[in-house]
Formats: sequence, structure tokens, C-alpha cells
Amino acid sequence: MIGVDMNEELLREAQSRKLPNAEFRMSDLRTSPDLGVGVDGLWCSFTAAYFPDLLAVLAAWTRHLQPGGWVALTEIDDLFGHEPLSARTKALFEAYARDAFVAERYDFHMGRKLRDHLERSGFTVSKMLTLEDQELSFGGPARPEVVDAWRTRFDRMKLLRDFCAPNFEQVREEFLGCLMRADHSSVAKVYCCIATKQGAQACANARPDA
Repeated sequence: MIGVDMNEELLREAQSRKLPNAEFRMSDLRTSPDLGVGVDGLWCSFTAAYFPDLLAVLAAWTRHLQPGGWVALTEIDDLFGHEPLSARTKALFEAYARDAFVAERYDFHMGRKLRDHLERSGFTVSKMLTLEDQELSFGGPARPEVVDAWRTRFDRMKLLRDFCAPNFEQVREEFLGCLMRADHSSVAKVYCCIATKQGAQACANARPDA
């Protein structure tokens, strides 16, 4: 297994686990890492959304994939899709998502697009799964550690802070409060799309820093 990421901390953590038959390399997934070997499959988790033009990126990622190789992409759809939120907060999230997409920073609706992107790239989709996720897509009140994880995520979102300006603290606290409510529900979905392509070539294995 070859794992690829740009985050030094994540690479050190992966290397510290000393997994058998695994190596981890630093590389920018916006380019095509030269793996030097053919690979059987590509697994990419919570990274596709950072590439709104996923068609072009898939061509680069899959150039090392062996004939008959597989691709498995996992991605969130509508990250901030949680209820109940005020109309004002939902409007801010929607505007931020549009801004991120237009600027080609992130596609908040990539999850639902995985099948289309893979099929347009010449892959045959065998499964499109909706996955349970106790942090990103769940109903009822969140566990304390999930709320802490979301608070840390908000702390990392400098662009969201700048976009919301003086409303950021209110938006963050309303969202975290929403997660803790008994009537909390999620419209956010985590999708996994599995596909194969004869004659395709390449692999990337990544974890997001969303």
C-alpha cells in the first residue's frame, strides 16, 4: 500500500503505526504522483471535494492503475446540512458553499456527484453506498467528543471565519448547539462510490483535512 498526503503530521502518524507492506509519501494530489509501480486500486477518502474539477484530477490519479483495477471514493455531501438552524445561518452556509465552488476551493456537494464523475471518466460503477457516520451524518444529540471535533473543525476554518465576519461566533455556536439538540437531524450524507475501469492506470490514498 502506498499512502499519499501533503500533511506532515498525518504522514508521521501513519508511519508511526508501522503497518506491514505500507509506505507513506508526501505529495500534492493536485498533480499526479509518480508512484513508480502499477497498483491494483485507488482509495480516496474525504478528499475529492477539494477538487471541483474532479474529471481532470481522476485522469491524473488513475494513470498507474492496473487493467481491471478498482477505485473507491468516499465523500461528504452538504457538510453543514444539519437541522434545526435559523434561516440566516443556513443562508450564510449556502453562500459560503457557492463561493468555495466558484473559487474552485471545495465542492460541498461532491458526494452526490461521485457516480457521475466516475462514469464520465470511463469507469463502471458497481456500488454507490450511503455510509453511517457518527460525526458527519447522524440523528439525535451528538456525543461530547463529536461536538469537540466539530469545534476544532470550525477553529481551522479561517476562510469561513472571514466570510461570516462578525457573525462567525454566532454561527458556530448555533451550529454546535444544533448538534446537541434531541431533535437534531442531518441531511448531510456520506457516500462511497466503487468502480472499475479496464486499462486504467494510478493510485492515490488520502485523508482530508476538512
